[in-house]
Amino acid sequence: AHQGLAERIRLILEYVGLKYNDNLITDRDEWFNKIKPSAALINPFINLPYLKDGETIVAESEAILVYVILKAGREDLLGRTNEQKVDIAQVRGVFGDFTKTTSILFMETIKMEEKALKTAKTYLGKLSTFLGNKNYTCGEITFVDFILAEFFDILGMMDKTLLEGFPNLKALTERIWGEERIK
Repeated sequence: AHQGLAERIRLILEYVGLKYNDNLITDRDEWFNKIKPSAALINPFINLPYLKDGETIVAESEAILVYVILKAGREDLLGRTNEQKVDIAQVRGVFGDFTKTTSILFMETIKMEEKALKTAKTYLGKLSTFLGNKNYTCGEITFVDFILAEFFDILGMMDKTLLEGFPNLKALTERIWGEERIK
């Protein structure tokens, strides 16, 4: 069961083996009137999801991923070489365009419309071509693989056939979700 942007954070936390408490905030009044105002005194960017580690509060899902990776001493997940770091930046850019474009097209329904499917397949094609025969986007696992796998899983819930033309993306998704460190 996915819980929005926090799911990719959970994946990384599990993968790097950091213990955490997963607190799902369901009370809007408590969030807006109590938690958010006090957290904003520490971090003005506070939003959901956020991470609290002692006195540190980190907002924005990607910043949280980087914080967790650094805390776990797994800088390799951010890319070992400059080439990998550039590849990650490219994939993140395409992924950002992909999600921005397709989310507008299927915001109101869980079923993807024809235009959204065509757009999704265009971006999936680009990502598939980039991945090629590699097991991971940079040849070895990085945080962007977790982001992609989580998103591809969500797309699969909307249209089970979407990844059928992209066996390497499907395999990447299965590889990430099959990681023994992820519960």
